[in-house]
Amino acid sequence: MPYHSALRNIYQVNTDKGLFTYAPEFDQQGTMLDQAAGASNRTGGTSAHSKVDRSNYVYAQRSYGAGASVGITDDRLLDTTESYTYYETSFQAETSCIYNSTSDFYLGDNILGDSGLLLEMHEALGSLPFGNSNINFATVGFNAGQIVALITATSDSRHILAITTGSNGTGYYAPLNNIQCEMTFTPKNFSVAVNRDNQTVSVSALEEVAWPPYGDIVVNGSVSAISTMAQALATTMYVSILGQTLIYNIANVEALQGVSNSSKLLGVADAITSLLDNILVTYASAQLMVAQEEVPIDVESQVTAIVLGTPAYVFPIFTLNLLICLVYLVEVSRTRGWRRLSSFNFMNIKSVIIGTSTGGTAIANKARRQTDRGADQIRLHLDTASASVVALTLATDGKKRPNSSFPFSKGRTRQTSDGVFLLQDFSTHNPPVIEGDIVHSGGSFLGSFPDYEATNGDHSVSPAPSLDEREVKTPG
Repeated sequence: MPYHSALRNIYQVNTDKGLFTYAPEFDQQGTMLDQAAGASNRTGGTSAHSKVDRSNYVYAQRSYGAGASVGITDDRLLDTTESYTYYETSFQAETSCIYNSTSDFYLGDNILGDSGLLLEMHEALGSLPFGNSNINFATVGFNAGQIVALITATSDSRHILAITTGSNGTGYYAPLNNIQCEMTFTPKNFSVAVNRDNQTVSVSALEEVAWPPYGDIVVNGSVSAISTMAQALATTMYVSILGQTLIYNIANVEALQGVSNSSKLLGVADAITSLLDNILVTYASAQLMVAQEEVPIDVESQVTAIVLGTPAYVFPIFTLNLLICLVYLVEVSRTRGWRRLSSFNFMNIKSVIIGTSTGGTAIANKARRQTDRGADQIRLHLDTASASVVALTLATDGKKRPNSSFPFSKGRTRQTSDGVFLLQDFSTHNPPVIEGDIVHSGGSFLGSFPDYEATNGDHSVSPAPSLDEREVKTPG
């Protein structure tokens, strides 16, 4: 929608996020023409292009006028959001062009005549197939061959664009002469997928929707903006800025498809469509930043998360750990918080010495009657000899009872807390005194050594007779 330059401060706002305006034909013409010049990809498809703001986001393909809020109002999302998708309504603009040899749109004679000026001024005159039957506006150039004039018109929801040059079939801009294009707009839902990591926007057209109430204003304004842009862009001394834009994109198509009239028409159509897409995005951005009008929508977002391992390994390991924890809890309950566990430590030589000696000779007797392999199968039982002493005894048929009586009474059971000195007492301490099967040292009870006997005089200890030579008492 054109407006007088004096009103420009009302219809635009310039912020750190960009210049937002309802008059892109004036305020964004440089950016839009640059993108239109590269609208067609030289290797096929549509070229990626930046948004017409300072968000640094890039459209992977066409924008279709959607995605205006990306990089502008999406700062309300979580910082950990990597990507998100939302849906909005916009217009799918399409442009189709032909060469109309009977076009009534042309450049008139130089109205300056032979004034001796370096510039020529020509009027663009004529009519269009519909919408405008009295065209008349001035164009300026070094000569008629350097002038490219463009006009648009709308009638009964149809939109037409016409181009003429003063080349008369020759010159640099001759491929643009007598081109006429029709522009269509289809309202659709669009999927807008945003990747915040690489700052790309991918827009995909979905189903067609009903014509929105604001449709005529937006579409007619977009078509009119192209015409206003063409008339506002003065031809310089040697080139037409608008003509250069169209010729550059024609070259992109010809690089892919070869030189032909269809390539020229497609190059112009793609450039015009690019202008329409950017104008629609500019209008939507102005609604957000100038008019401050917003509509809340639902967003499907993906946020950063930490995944430990892969399911093929995590779930089996989790199940195993869960079983271990359950067993642990069962044992805690069964032993009443470990209070019912024995104080005997198989890994401690002190405990082994005390436990085996306290339990009597039944284990040794049975081990002597077994082979080495059979000795490995001897079943033992932990029994409590006193409040602080645990004895290793034989287990018979699974019955938890000792097979040998202890060689001392409960009243005489005073186990030294440093029982490992039992072995040292024979060499470094006072010689032990042996009375029968009971060994004493310094008057303190140390333990039972029924397999040893004392030699009178030198206090040395010598092995007792073998078990098969002496009587071994076991519980009757």
